Amino acid sequence: MFEFLVKRSGRTAVCAIIAIALLIGLAFAPGGGYAAGGEVSVDVFVQAPQEMGDGFAVAGVSVRVTPGLAAQYGYTYAPSVGPADVTTLDALVAAHLLFYDGDGNAVTASLELSDYGFIGKAFDIESYNWMTFVNGEAPNDGIYGDWGYTGLACNQAKIASGDAVAFYCQKASWPDSDDIVWFEANGKKAENITVKAGEPTELTLMGYSLINIFEKTEQKAISPIGGATVESLDFDAGATPPYAIFDGAGPVSAVSNADGKVQITLPAEGVYYLSAYYDGTGKGLAAPLVRVTATADGLDANRTPELTALRVLNNPGTLSPAFSPDVYSYRCALPAAVSSLSIGAVAASQYTNIVYSIGDAVYPGGGAIPVRDGTVIRVTATYEASDAVEVYYITISQDETSDPPLSAVGVPGIRALAADLAKLKSYEMSAVPDPAFAQAGGEWTIFALARSGQLTDAYRKQYANNLTGYVRERNGVLSSYRYTDYSRVDLALAAIGADPRDFAGYNLLAPLAEYDKVLSQGLNGPTYALLALDSKGYAMPDKPAGSTSAQAAREMYVSFLLSKQNPDGGWNLAGDPASASNPDITAMVLQALAPYRTGSASGLSALAVNQAAVAAALDKAVAALSDMQAQTGSFGTIESNAQVLIALTTLGIPVDDSRFVKNGRTVYDALMNDWLGGTGAFRLSAAFSTPDQISTDQGFSALASLYRYLTGMSSLYDINDSPAIEEEELPPTVPDVTPVTPAVTPAVTSSPNTGDDTAPAYAAYAFLLAALLLGGLILPRRRVQ
Repeated sequence: MFEFLVKRSGRTAVCAIIAIALLIGLAFAPGGGYAAGGEVSVDVFVQAPQEMGDGFAVAGVSVRVTPGLAAQYGYTYAPSVGPADVTTLDALVAAHLLFYDGDGNAVTASLELSDYGFIGKAFDIESYNWMTFVNGEAPNDGIYGDWGYTGLACNQAKIASGDAVAFYCQKASWPDSDDIVWFEANGKKAENITVKAGEPTELTLMGYSLINIFEKTEQKAISPIGGATVESLDFDAGATPPYAIFDGAGPVSAVSNADGKVQITLPAEGVYYLSAYYDGTGKGLAAPLVRVTATADGLDANRTPELTALRVLNNPGTLSPAFSPDVYSYRCALPAAVSSLSIGAVAASQYTNIVYSIGDAVYPGGGAIPVRDGTVIRVTATYEASDAVEVYYITISQDETSDPPLSAVGVPGIRALAADLAKLKSYEMSAVPDPAFAQAGGEWTIFALARSGQLTDAYRKQYANNLTGYVRERNGVLSSYRYTDYSRVDLALAAIGADPRDFAGYNLLAPLAEYDKVLSQGLNGPTYALLALDSKGYAMPDKPAGSTSAQAAREMYVSFLLSKQNPDGGWNLAGDPASASNPDITAMVLQALAPYRTGSASGLSALAVNQAAVAAALDKAVAALSDMQAQTGSFGTIESNAQVLIALTTLGIPVDDSRFVKNGRTVYDALMNDWLGGTGAFRLSAAFSTPDQISTDQGFSALASLYRYLTGMSSLYDINDSPAIEEEELPPTVPDVTPVTPAVTPAVTSSPNTGDDTAPAYAAYAFLLAALLLGGLILPRRRVQ
């Protein structure tokens, strides 16, 4: 939705202060580059934060922005901007095109940049007080210098899926700066709320001075905003574009007190938009906008009591099947030693009451519920507006042979971890605009997005479409020597809900039954074969017709891995006891063997595997990993740190288990030492300051694994919770490209898939890497799988 809020004199002139908030979302479609040839789907919001005077205007429309859009109108980018990047400058040009009805001459006449890429004029308002925000912060390159973060320029700040971008022309002179403001309701940031018509509702204005935009987040002084006038807007749907004009006659007007609180009363049912401004001060507001729906009872009648989440807390067990809002009966298997557990449920509406009960006994949400074998826990969700009821049942079963679980921990905070995963999603989808068959920026990118819950449907279809063409082009042969290619693709397909046993007309799981060829890569081969086979409990397939390899069985791979364990408990890639154990190989083997401790995962109990031998080997390997950890908490490389974190979370070992805390630091601390928070990516090592794709893919998977562990979900490679996708839902070979308006989003044709083992977008990267290797500037590292 594109929404303009423009200060007007009467209804004819645009005022001198305009703020623009662009809610950016990447809408990927099948085909090269971004959706429909490189476009980024953009929702643009434009508002006037200053005194309303005679009113201001609102309009709404969705647009798409192509990489390089600004260059088409003569603007230049910073050297750090690549051909597939979308910047805040591109979004600003798109906003101008909309504002001036596609008149390119009007755009270039009303938008100017300085030599350094900062805005000097926008919407024909000439001022060097224009500021740019991304997600409420100054965009930056992650470097904090003497004068705040660097990387603020409009022509270098990159944007990605889910970002909120704002342009604001400050009113006050430095340093008495304007305020960045938002509404809160019930202590939470409010963008859409429902209230009862005719009754007062309390909102709070919160914010911080614009001068703080240069400061580190933790240094910002967020405080209530007092003395601001809150008023409502009236829409004029007949205007072109459909403006919402406020002329001082709106039904709501109130002033916030020193605590930032303001009482509003909406007189009748309907939808209202509220904003705020300062009156008679030298400062301005980057004004908030909140959509308020007033109903007769203050409840949204369209809501249902449907749950959006239901899980066992503290990780003593998981629900089976994986939670779905329209599935009402679940089982939860627990070790015999567990006598109580906690259940957590989240409803679609804040007005839904949730009750946990056994018979007539009621228990608090998140509290201890006594259980034994056969206990049935009832979760009842009742919606206040309609008295509609949904009831979910959880039946407990207990295994007398299972050991009590290791407890989950809150390191790091789940909310902070979720925010990092969102940043990784934005980076990955920007850095890999056309996901295809590849070790870097291919299956592992897709896998991490899917297992973190960040994968969009359009991006999934784009990858599936590219892979379909590649598999058919190769007649189903991904490699004749590197069989981990099959495992990697099988895992990605399982994660996106596709069936690797019948994809593009080929069984891509069958090569994992070729025992000799799978072992030809050392321990990587059987390790990833097991991970792929067990991801959804697939039966071992028959080897392909004509294969001269021995027919594999799971037991053969498990036995092979156990036979290659070093005396110290670890493993190395060659499986040579004379060679030192390697932390990432050890961690990966731990991940693969984890289901065979008890045989309970993926229906593996019938296999002829010596579970006691596996359990003993895993215990010895965990001890070996503990010995390999340095006093910095690190295992040497970001790849090793990522694999160890995945192994610990797979085994249910807390991150801060005493065996894995060295000098007060954990492997999570070590992993995040290579996190480039400003970019949402990981670097290769401290010697580098730029993102590395393989490091980012592995770090992403590690954080996804930690998040799944902390929130009680299945482990990273247990993909039974991924729903299957019907065959007809998979994309055709030729992508379906949605046409767009040429004036705003001219198509950009991307390079076709050449059928190589790496995506075309990484040709330049590979060339540069090769040059550095040949020049002796960097040492090669072993790429995992």
